[in-house]
Amino acid sequence: MNITKIPVAYKLTNNSAIIWWETDSNNTAGHGVNVATPGTSESFIAATSTVVSEVAGQPRSTHYVQLNDLPENTMFTFRVVGPGFLAATQRSYTTHGSTTDLVLGVLNSPEGFFSSSYPQLQHTIEEMGEVGMYLSCGGIAKRWGNQSYEDWAAWYTAISASILDKGMLAAKGDDDYGVIANAMFPSSTRSYYAESIGRARIVVLDTTSSGRPSLTNVQRDWAINEFNSTAWKSASYRIILGHNPFRVSLWDQSKSFGNGTGTDRFLLTNLYPLVKQSGADLALFGQAHSYQRGAIESIYPDNEGQITYHLVCGGISPAHTVKAWTWGISDPPGIIIDSSDHHFVTISMTAEAMTVVCKNTSTGNEIDSFAVTPHTLF
Repeated sequence: MNITKIPVAYKLTNNSAIIWWETDSNNTAGHGVNVATPGTSESFIAATSTVVSEVAGQPRSTHYVQLNDLPENTMFTFRVVGPGFLAATQRSYTTHGSTTDLVLGVLNSPEGFFSSSYPQLQHTIEEMGEVGMYLSCGGIAKRWGNQSYEDWAAWYTAISASILDKGMLAAKGDDDYGVIANAMFPSSTRSYYAESIGRARIVVLDTTSSGRPSLTNVQRDWAINEFNSTAWKSASYRIILGHNPFRVSLWDQSKSFGNGTGTDRFLLTNLYPLVKQSGADLALFGQAHSYQRGAIESIYPDNEGQITYHLVCGGISPAHTVKAWTWGISDPPGIIIDSSDHHFVTISMTAEAMTVVCKNTSTGNEIDSFAVTPHTLF
């Protein structure tokens, strides 16, 4: 057995991580990692393994483990284990901390984080510079047409060196390639979750066509419970992450968003009220190939009138350049700035502020920026 795709941290939070890798084995039993933190001996954690397909005539399986209850700001080490196999190389990651300064790089694309838009993605990563972790509102890996696992694997090989030590948090995208994307989510029946990353609490919602029906019941109830949790209310900053926005102004020539209205009526009815009552500082969505910022007045108890910034960004894909719809301040989220430039967004979190900056990928010129001061919801 050989490791054919080296381990990557899908999620690297203050207290947990998901480690993913690929082997050339079609045996799904006996895979896992031997993991240790300082002062502890190695312990084996079994992997969830899936045979995916043959690549170039060779069998392939993907594997992932969920590591929980890790201490903050701590380096943990692990070795990949397989049937009759122990990796010679010990690898390590370091968890984030609740008082650690951190820069998040936002890489949104409907093709997903590891995507066939690799050249633009690689360029964006280079222009973005040093970050501590990546966010994606475009899912993880989307299949276009007859794209195969082998096609995806080629892009992964090209891009993995740039991101494998950073970690990634992703919202489920439409048509995510399941065998890769499923490692991110808590279970096969729930693709929404919450994590603490540095000074922020991040609630990840599933707004896709398959996940959105639960915004009327179980996902909505789960989110409301999270918005009332101590972890959410005590965080310095609060972020909502999702794929599909409920309203856009820029689109392509088809003007097809929301059946030509610019408004996703289901999400306006079911997602917008959830954001409005969340107490979030930032609600971040993808799908649109442009940058759009609006503002929503919160109705969170004792924090009424606080602003939740609503961002739509997706700068890696071909730009949506048509100003198809114009919205006023009274049309939530009251889009006040939009740009069809190829762009990237960074979110810098310190003890003084969470600063969001959008820049043109080609020129480095600033398109937009704003800052939020730290506060709790108690």
